[in-house]
Amino acid sequence: MVFLLWFAPAVAQPVPCKGSDLASAKAAQVDAQNTLKAALNFLHGNDSKTKQLVKRWFGRNDQATIDQVVSVLARTSDWVGKVSLYCLYANDGSLVESTTAPDGSIVLRDTAGNTFAYVDPGDLTKINLGLAFFNAPATGTDGKLGAIIHEVTHFFLTGNTDDIRYGRDDCLRLAGQDPDSALKNADSYEYFIEDWLA
Repeated sequence: MVFLLWFAPAVAQPVPCKGSDLASAKAAQVDAQNTLKAALNFLHGNDSKTKQLVKRWFGRNDQATIDQVVSVLARTSDWVGKVSLYCLYANDGSLVESTTAPDGSIVLRDTAGNTFAYVDPGDLTKINLGLAFFNAPATGTDGKLGAIIHEVTHFFLTGNTDDIRYGRDDCLRLAGQDPDSALKNADSYEYFIEDWLA
């Protein structure tokens, strides 16, 4: 009788962030939660500045649009502080060659260190952070705070957003051309919050 042993190739998995990286990511997480709470108060004010900012990033500023933005950001605020932070590299600073999403459907390679972050929308427990996240500023355009908000809006129970468009210019065009898609675009929420904070 012959026994065949088969071993699946080892795929590096994200590891819980530690040390200064964990402290940096936790600070961004706390900043995101505090900023979301303040922004929700701003949105409830429903003044001309609110309507102008909503129109800029979501293409419309009617009450239904404002309510949709409030709904996504409120659910995001509820979850942002509850997720664990994972790094796409070993805690000695070396890059992880590849990693798969928890459901096994996505393979990421971060050999150049330019992966920012990703989540599995069905797993409300974690955000996976790449080296680009740690090289970003704490706040401002494409900062750590905005990245955390962007990722948490992807969860099925928060905003179920997609990555329809990336970058400020493409998101502004999306708002002008397709407001319904802007309301489903994660970067649109990130830039709305970053603009509000500025």
